[in-house]
Amino acid sequence: MAKDLKSIKGKSQDEELTNRILIAFGMSLVGLLAVILIGRQLDDVYKFVPTVLACGYAAIAFAVASVVFVTVAVTGRKKNPENIWNGRFVQFAVLSCIAALSLTAIRLFPTESFGVLYAALPSLAFVYLIFKIYQKDFFAQTMFIGLGGITLFILSRLNDVSPLPMLSYVVSGAAVLALVICLIMLTTLPKKEGKIGKTVLFSKKANYKLMYTTIAIMIACIIVAMVLGSVVAFWLMIGAFAYLFVLAVYYTIKLM
Repeated sequence: MAKDLKSIKGKSQDEELTNRILIAFGMSLVGLLAVILIGRQLDDVYKFVPTVLACGYAAIAFAVASVVFVTVAVTGRKKNPENIWNGRFVQFAVLSCIAALSLTAIRLFPTESFGVLYAALPSLAFVYLIFKIYQKDFFAQTMFIGLGGITLFILSRLNDVSPLPMLSYVVSGAAVLALVICLIMLTTLPKKEGKIGKTVLFSKKANYKLMYTTIAIMIACIIVAMVLGSVVAFWLMIGAFAYLFVLAVYYTIKLM
C-alpha cells in the first residue's frame, strides 16, 4: 500500500512538472505572437508613435502588477505557507516582470529590440526547462554562458557602430566582474556542501571543476573579443553556445 501511494505521488509530481514546462513554452509562444503583432503595428507609419507610447504605458502596468503579485505572495506565505496560490502569484510576478522588460525594450528601442526578443523569449522557456529537469550545476553554467554570450553579442554590435569604446569597456568590465564574483562564491561552496546559509544550491555530486572551467572560458572569450574586435566577438558567441550544446549533451547522458 505504501509503495502504491509513493508511486501515485511520484506520477502526480511528474505530471505537475510536465504541465509547468508546457505552460512555460506556451507563454513563450504567446509572447512571441504579441511581439510579432506589435511589430506589424510599428510597420504602419501612422501607428508607430501611438504603439510605442502604448508599450511604455503597458510596461509600467506590468511592472506595478509584478510588485503587487510579489507582495501578495509574501503576505500569503506568512499567513498560510501551504496555500498553493502563493506559488502561483510568484509565477504571475515573474511573467509580469518579463512582459514589463520586453515592452520597455520596445519602448526604448522600437526597431532594434525585436531580434533580441525573438531569441530571448524562447530562451527563457529553455532555461526554465533546464532549471526544472537538469542538475543545478548545469543550470548555473547555462547562466554563465548566457551572460558571456549576451556580452559578446553586445560587443559585436557596439564595435560595428563605433566610436563607442567606453561603452564596450563598461559592458565587458561589468560582465567579467560578475563572472569573477560567481567564481569566488563557487570556490567557497564545496567546503559548505553546496550551501549558502540554509539554502542548498548544489548537490554533493556537483561538478565544480567544470563550473570553474566554464567561467574561465567565458572570461577569456570576453577579453579576447575586446582585443580583437566585433568579428571575433561574433564567432566567439557562436562558439560559446556550441559549448553550451556540448554541455547539454553531457548532462543529458548523465540523466539516463
